[in-house]
Amino acid sequence: MAVISTPGIGSGLDINSIVGAYINAEKVPFEARIEEQEKKYTSQISAYGSIRNQIDSLEATLVSLGELGTFEDMKMSMSSSTNFDASISDEADIGSFDIEVKQLATAQKLTSDAYDVEALGLTTSGRLDISLGANSFSVEIDDTTDDGDGGTRATTLDDIKNAINDSDDNPGISVSIVTDDFGAHLVFNSTKLGTENTISITAYDTSGGGDVEIVDGSGLGKLQFDSTDDDTIAASQMGQTTEAQDAIVIIDNSLTITKSSNTIEDAIQGVTLNLKEANEVDETTTVNISEDKAQIENSIKGFVDAYNAYVETSQSLQYSNVEAEITAALSGDSTMRMMDRQLRGQMTSSFGDGAINVLSQFGITTNRDGYLEVDQTDLTDAINSSTLDLQSFFVGTDDVPGFAVSMQGRIDIYSGSDGILSTRVSTLTGQVERLDTEKENFNERITRQEDMLYARFNAMDAQVASLNNTLSFVTSQLDNLPGLVKKDD
Repeated sequence: MAVISTPGIGSGLDINSIVGAYINAEKVPFEARIEEQEKKYTSQISAYGSIRNQIDSLEATLVSLGELGTFEDMKMSMSSSTNFDASISDEADIGSFDIEVKQLATAQKLTSDAYDVEALGLTTSGRLDISLGANSFSVEIDDTTDDGDGGTRATTLDDIKNAINDSDDNPGISVSIVTDDFGAHLVFNSTKLGTENTISITAYDTSGGGDVEIVDGSGLGKLQFDSTDDDTIAASQMGQTTEAQDAIVIIDNSLTITKSSNTIEDAIQGVTLNLKEANEVDETTTVNISEDKAQIENSIKGFVDAYNAYVETSQSLQYSNVEAEITAALSGDSTMRMMDRQLRGQMTSSFGDGAINVLSQFGITTNRDGYLEVDQTDLTDAINSSTLDLQSFFVGTDDVPGFAVSMQGRIDIYSGSDGILSTRVSTLTGQVERLDTEKENFNERITRQEDMLYARFNAMDAQVASLNNTLSFVTSQLDNLPGLVKKDD
């Protein structure tokens, strides 16, 4: 702004006050109007956000009420979880079962004799034919192994272990080395449970160009094992540390289930047992399966609470008191009135083809203030005796949706990123942005106008100062003229 350092010094006028008053005459009402509109729009945006949160919460409760599983789900209780864990699926039926875990399934484990410095003492090359149940594979074992420096060394237990573990055909046998006070042992572990997964090992001498079974317990013969033949030398070389056995479960003291696994899924329909330890003698664990009535009640009450929260928020956002000059952000809003009317209409509409087809028939009514109230006795009676009717009312069918599904359809119109509420927020946000643009344009215009006023007043001030200087000069010249007598005042 190009102004002199002290506006008004030439004319004696308070130019700053004059210009400020002129500018404020335009600026103050403009800013007041903009501030009022911004406050209105932002409060409406906040209000729509609040009601949308309530709508989303309400819709979430309708999801479970609109699913068949809510009315078909079972719950399970157990007298103890010491011997097994259990879980149920939607296929489980009502029932009570006494279950005894007779024994757990175990995996077979074999251990070799102890050997010095992890050396089996091979003198010839050979082959091990190893089977795990019905699956078998072979491993070639030479008496010497490349030492990595261009020479050879004696084959060690570690070499044998790696050859077995690294075989691509290995069906599930893991070999480890355990060293105790007597030496190093090769330990064969079956990774599969049950009697159908026993280990068998047969050793052959292949140094002569043929396959000759080693039956005298020498060389690779020290690793032979055959659990079906305990009399031969070949079968006696490896010791059985853990015997393979199947899990045995007895249900209701009469039904025996034998499995090569500690997870039993097909004994009781819809029930999975994960065995942990055997029961004590004559001890059982009771499993009870029943309808989950509590889930139905919690889902219905969750809906009631969410709807009442919506009503409370809606009413507070539309409240108006003329005498007290109180007007809520969405007072008189057509969108809110339409949404309220449509959702309220659902509360009295009929759904389903059972004996229960309106909310009031199972204890849910609307009071004079628009809130839902629950008659606990009527609700409990309906849940205990009319589950299928409740399912029909809330879920309906593919062709005729029930209460929950229908109400979700109503809510979808308003909720979501492309719903009516989001559209209203977008519109209001655009209005706020328009006000920001209007403020920028006004500030630019008022600045130009202020500059222009200062320029004009400063020009006038300079001209008045010049005239005053001229007047002072003329006056002093007249005072100095000869013969001029100046009258005293």
